[in-house]
Amino acid sequence: MERGLGGYVLFDWDTFFAATMAGIGGRDLAYANALETLYEETPQGFVPNYARAGNWKSFDRSEPPVGAIAVLGLYRQFHDRWFLDAALSRC
Repeated sequence: MERGLGGYVLFDWDTFFAATMAGIGGRDLAYANALETLYEETPQGFVPNYARAGNWKSFDRSEPPVGAIAVLGLYRQFHDRWFLDAALSRC
């Protein structure tokens, strides 16, 4: 078993779905999932398929626009403009 991978790994499709599901129970975890995934944006301007600590991420592929759907859904659910601004500032 490999150890010491840096503490986290995000898969954009999965983490955006997790954000949507977390929104059922509360806002903070839902926002954290969505924003942390967006913060992994590559220099080419897309959210990578996966990212983990140490700037390990896919630079050659992304996923369908599940993130946009998740962000819009969370904004419509909680109506926090700062969240929408934070998500869109990554674009």
